[in-house]
Amino acid sequence: MKSIAFEAHVQNSLLSLQDGWPECCYVRDLEGVSIVREQAETAGWVGSLISEDSPVLYDAQEPWLRTRYYFFVNHLGALIHALAVHQQHSEEEYWRVVRKVLKQLQTQIETQNAVRVQRKPVKDLQPDVHACARLATYIQDLLTDPTLPAKANFISCFQSKGDTPSFIPIPNPIHIREVTS
Repeated sequence: MKSIAFEAHVQNSLLSLQDGWPECCYVRDLEGVSIVREQAETAGWVGSLISEDSPVLYDAQEPWLRTRYYFFVNHLGALIHALAVHQQHSEEEYWRVVRKVLKQLQTQIETQNAVRVQRKPVKDLQPDVHACARLATYIQDLLTDPTLPAKANFISCFQSKGDTPSFIPIPNPIHIREVTS
């Protein structure tokens, strides 16, 4: 599937550990799903699987915003906090690991793209090329955006905006900070 963001709360997730490290994450009872309208229309879902006015359809930015919140802030943040407390390390050490993995993935994508440019394009690989381009954009965003979104539950509750909650910016612990002297 592509251009779909699944939204689950941490209390609906269970992490399986092996030798003290995460092995698998199980998620149940999704709060919601957000789907990029353009991708759903291209796939032929709108009007057949999904109604035209479905509340799950959003512009391209909304599912990414929600992924940044639900996965990176909510789930990964809670996991890193629990690991840091249990292992008696700072959370920053674990966020550095996340940053390192993202940078390695970014380099891998850049290398794959360089190889593809040297080869003759293959029609069957085009969706993969587009997926890699989207992933590269998302990784760059995570590495360089100084903030991540956090859901403003209290404000959203008072404004009766459960389906379209407000988000506020919080510091991004993955962000690569430029050090100047």
